[in-house]
Amino acid sequence: MTSINAASGLDFTGLQLTRLAAKKLATIKLTAKKARGTTADAAISPAPHSFWRSARAAVVALLVSLAASTAMAQTQTQTQTQAQEAKSDDPVELRFEDYEAKIQALLKTRLPEEKAFVSAVMAKVRAGEIPEKMVETSFKWVLNKHPETNNPFLYFERVLRIQGNKAEIEIPPFDYDVYRQRLGRRSSNRNS
Repeated sequence: MTSINAASGLDFTGLQLTRLAAKKLATIKLTAKKARGTTADAAISPAPHSFWRSARAAVVALLVSLAASTAMAQTQTQTQTQAQEAKSDDPVELRFEDYEAKIQALLKTRLPEEKAFVSAVMAKVRAGEIPEKMVETSFKWVLNKHPETNNPFLYFERVLRIQGNKAEIEIPPFDYDVYRQRLGRRSSNRNS
């Protein structure tokens, strides 16, 4: 749930602001009863000007909660509208997006370079440069032959490259130095 930053610097949701305004209104009603002498504590009733101060504070809190609720509703509506506009209505494009997300998940791609490689492969599949069946058989081979691996992407990339070389299809490049650099950073962090 989105939150609105109140003037006090605290984050409140619309529901919290509404509850806060309701508590303040209940306090004002109690103060009014005390001022009229209708409660047992009439002897310690506050001065009338504090009643109006409390009343103003409650009205301000109520207005802030109303504004916060309206702002959150507008933000949610805008976000939903933008999401709907961003989605493509083309079923073929949606199928490729789902297929790419499925492959990313099954291959457990973690690094941005791995994700970029899979995206580049899928772009070539969309363009018809790489057969979809080649990609399918590559990742199914990895899942069947190495089901326990923590990084199936490495096997996928190699199998796809081997199949691409046999079929004389150009596979996007992938630089394995990414792993060496990351390992180098880890080992230098341990030494210091």
